[in-house]
Amino acid sequence: MEKSELDALVNERVDAAVKAITPAVPPEVETPVTETPAPVEAPAAKSYSQDEVDALMRNIAAEAADVAAKAFETRLRISQRPPVIMATKSMPAVITRQPKYHPFYWAVKAAQETGGKIVFNLADRDAEMQFDGTQAAVKAFKAMASASGSNLGGDFIPTILSGVVIDNLYADDVLGNLDGVMRLPMPGLTVEMPGIGAFTAQWTAENATITSSDASTNKRTMTAKKLTALAKVPNELLADSNPAIETFIQRGLRGAIGAARNIAFIRGAGGDAPTGITSTGASTAAGSDNFYDAVIQAVSRMYVAEIPADGSVRVLIRPEVASKALRTRAGTDGDYLVGNAPVNQALVTPGFIAPLSNRLGLPVYQTTGIEVDTGSSDILVIHAPSIVVGDRQTLEIQVSKDAGTAFADDQTWIRAITRGDIENLRTAAVQVVTDFSHS
Repeated sequence: MEKSELDALVNERVDAAVKAITPAVPPEVETPVTETPAPVEAPAAKSYSQDEVDALMRNIAAEAADVAAKAFETRLRISQRPPVIMATKSMPAVITRQPKYHPFYWAVKAAQETGGKIVFNLADRDAEMQFDGTQAAVKAFKAMASASGSNLGGDFIPTILSGVVIDNLYADDVLGNLDGVMRLPMPGLTVEMPGIGAFTAQWTAENATITSSDASTNKRTMTAKKLTALAKVPNELLADSNPAIETFIQRGLRGAIGAARNIAFIRGAGGDAPTGITSTGASTAAGSDNFYDAVIQAVSRMYVAEIPADGSVRVLIRPEVASKALRTRAGTDGDYLVGNAPVNQALVTPGFIAPLSNRLGLPVYQTTGIEVDTGSSDILVIHAPSIVVGDRQTLEIQVSKDAGTAFADDQTWIRAITRGDIENLRTAAVQVVTDFSHS
């Protein structure tokens, strides 16, 4: 091909390309002359009666209810569709929970069917809802009000958790906190308390040799015994509980520790537990004595043993014994022994045993830590300063999410520990009146 022919071909192709990308010029169009529109007269104002306004509002409410119901049904159908699972090894399985109908859906449906005519009867707190409408609307509201879990309505009744918690009750640590007992902080695991026996005195003639009367020595040993309690709580329970359960757990652990310590200090069998004071005191059978006679004779036995039974004597009894003592009369038709006349003095006070304390002149405490044996129990008459309560470790409550298997089990462990012991320094200082009948 000659050079001239080649140049002509190139020019032809360039012209064609330029023409293809050059926008076409629109033809000239005459601009029409715009005329000014004639003014439009405002529509005449229209007044509506109250009935017309009410009808308009009902129509608007019905239309809104219809739109809301259709939107809810659409979302409900979409949520009930099975999930699409891609058949790939890397895609995990998707599990969806079947949704439940919501009470709002039924309320909207009922409002739609009744035309918004829902009337609440507030005559009294137990009155049921009353409204005009179709049987379908009535059925919907009846379902919402049903308390049965086996029918449709049961799904709409929420479970209400009251803020009132039924906490467990524990016996008080009466003996461990008894007024007048000696408190001893234990500096070590074992504490020894030295004692000395009795000396004797004698009349001696002039210039005669005095006979030796050395007293023997002894010691009492206290060993710190460990009392423990442990609670393993799921972390979900701690996070979701309302009211917060941790407060009640800690209070329950303290109560359990106190009740166990009270029982051990009174009637513990030794070994890992302390030896209770009923095992180290002096025992006397109650026989036919009434409560007042039994206590008075126990105090007299303290005096005989040179125990200074003054205002430091305490009486521990079970509630059954207190009840019997309150019912004791001077004779078959006589007055109660706790007062001159039942109409002038209360037999039962907030402390229940205050009348017994007033009558005896001694503080009386009641505790369920004293053991019951076939309808009878012991009465403890105690010289408080002769009782030593050793405290090596006061009550300590610790919380851990890592101890033991707590981390692997997603739990929180709450542990309570205390260590101590009790000792009766003088046998006669604890008078145990045994087998006092409750009947």
